[in-house]
Amino acid sequence: MSNRSPTVRTRAISVALAVSALSSAAYGDDLRPYLNARFGSYALVPNDWPSLPPPENGDGLIFVSPDQRARITVSGSFNLSPGDDAPVLSAQSADGFQPTYAKRGKGWAIASGVKDGTIIYRKTLTSCHGTISNDLDIEYPIAQKAAYNRLVGRIAASLAGGCGIYQ
Repeated sequence: MSNRSPTVRTRAISVALAVSALSSAAYGDDLRPYLNARFGSYALVPNDWPSLPPPENGDGLIFVSPDQRARITVSGSFNLSPGDDAPVLSAQSADGFQPTYAKRGKGWAIASGVKDGTIIYRKTLTSCHGTISNDLDIEYPIAQKAAYNRLVGRIAASLAGGCGIYQ
């Protein structure tokens, strides 16, 4: 099943339960916390957005809007450039997405733009001494930009990183 130690599993479960218990009071009833135990990626997601089935590797979840026109992906991965001061948003060119806005800093990067009528917002943080990338992708129809602006801001501000099971 898993080669994680009981201590790591217990710690991950304890953190998830503590965050879950505080969610309604701290974040309101419209958002709930999601914590990826493997990589430590954390973000708030809308309560009424169900997740797709998790991948076998446990690297994150995709949440889909009730109308199925928008998606939020919260995930983590090993940072392939741990010596770099800022993470690289590697999916920018792989899927043909070319951002119209991009900003980087020490341990973080943000990119956004439009592809095929869809606004794409990507944020990456490095954690665990630069070895882990904690990622947030939000995609929604450009026609619904005004409706999503506040939600995207709240979710993006909530992204936090950790080491997950690799502590």
